Amino acid sequence: MNQAEFAETFRDIEAFIWALSDFHYQTSIEWKDECPCQINFKHNLSRLYGDELFRYFKVYKFYADQHLMDLPSHQFQPKVSFTVEFRVKEWDSLTDKVDRYMNRSEKGIVPLKKCLNDTVGFRLCLTASPDREQLLQALKTVFCDSTRFRCTDATKNDYTAIHVYIQESNFSPSWELQIWNGEDRENNLISHKTYKQNYTEYSERK
Repeated sequence: MNQAEFAETFRDIEAFIWALSDFHYQTSIEWKDECPCQINFKHNLSRLYGDELFRYFKVYKFYADQHLMDLPSHQFQPKVSFTVEFRVKEWDSLTDKVDRYMNRSEKGIVPLKKCLNDTVGFRLCLTASPDREQLLQALKTVFCDSTRFRCTDATKNDYTAIHVYIQESNFSPSWELQIWNGEDRENNLISHKTYKQNYTEYSERK
């Protein structure tokens, strides 16, 4: 990918992230008015673990499922440079993730914003494959001066991606944006499938 192609792809990605941030902001403001309780996502999971936490996310999952049906299609439609997918985290996956953080060596001594940072997830599957480090640095230059964004290289084992996390405040759930290069799509899908099988098998063993 030459510099002109990279610049064009990045413009599309940047515009998408700003649109997603605006939509997340609107959703978060409305959620604060409707949510049954307030949770500070800076607090450790061990402090918040219990029925109230699960009630909060059960209601938020229902709210997010309904709200994402109102996505402004003109802003979130596929571009020449990428396709768009999104989902609200499955309940079994969410509860499994909480339980694993409680049972690991940290015993839940980890901020809730770290272990439940993908209740709502978006994915951009790029049609091309720009240099991942160049793309990550470009994203950090534009977005990471703001406390609303966190950009990270989430590559691990067979999974290769950049993740961007958007959070309006410590009192609203963050959303995750995965950015996949075209050449990584197949391996990433296999990695996700393996992960899903693992948490399903773990849940059945409990």
